[in-house]
Amino acid sequence: MTRGAGLALVACAILLTSLGGCSRAPHPPTVEPAVAPAPPAAADSTELADRPTTAAADSAAVHPSTPAPPAPGPPVPVRTQAAPAAPAPAATHPAVAALLREARAARAVEDLNRAAELLERASRIQPFRAEIWLELARVRLAQRRFIEGAQLARKARQLAAGDRALAQAAREIERRCTAASAE
Repeated sequence: MTRGAGLALVACAILLTSLGGCSRAPHPPTVEPAVAPAPPAAADSTELADRPTTAAADSAAVHPSTPAPPAPGPPVPVRTQAAPAAPAPAATHPAVAALLREARAARAVEDLNRAAELLERASRIQPFRAEIWLELARVRLAQRRFIEGAQLARKARQLAAGDRALAQAAREIERRCTAASAE
């Protein structure tokens, strides 16, 4: 055999081997009927366990080529709270404590823009700290930005779940902002 014929023979063998996988018919899909959860104790469980309980499962048993829809999983709990539960910060970050002190001092001398800037920086460091949002709500009230102040006070109240005094202060700021915006 010549070298060219040997290479042609090897090429044909590789081609036939690779095409051999394409000539097989695909296996029909396997359909498993959906079975209902165990019935109440009053019913005979041996009678019901072997029989599908949904219309889709019945049609899948009659037509095995049609895949059955997936069985429903466990129910998904629905969250009923308006705001996500915030993790309670263990301690005030040192930078946040300094920013709060500076912001309170700026608000005391009516440098409201500086106070707002400092509080916004603090909120980026510890966004779940309720007193930051309460201080910012007080600044917005002083700036006569009542709608934003009410929103910030509401956020502070939601975050102050365990601190009754802080939640009460936030409720009062929210009430004052809401009353002032109605005027």
